Amino acid sequence: MANTIEVETIYDGLTDCAVMVNILGDGSGEETNLIVVNVSELSPVPTEVRIMRIQVSIGLTFLVQLLWAADLNVLAMNLMPTWQDWKFWQFGGLRNRATVGRTGDILMTTYGLGANEYGSFVIEMQKAFGDDV
Repeated sequence: MANTIEVETIYDGLTDCAVMVNILGDGSGEETNLIVVNVSELSPVPTEVRIMRIQVSIGLTFLVQLLWAADLNVLAMNLMPTWQDWKFWQFGGLRNRATVGRTGDILMTTYGLGANEYGSFVIEMQKAFGDDV
């Protein structure tokens, strides 16, 4: 069997978008570099996205790492076991800091995901095009 990971695009507008990720562990192990935001599937297709807000509700024994996809993935944010609501509007959002081979995608890796562990998070993003990145 495999963990149940549901990624749903809940909004995809001209300049903003949001995804919701639901995680249910089955004891089969960790998720590694799973794509949770694929910019090529957004419309219009941005060069990349900026993370403007993350709402998190994760079980007590695992954590989620969000990564910017690149030749060497770069940490975007660690999501800890708790309920959190982070807002990054004041400074223009979390930006992709990868330098080589960046795709604009956001990946997810879990640590400590066991059987019957569950969590979810919503990522609200602003689309960046061309010179906006």
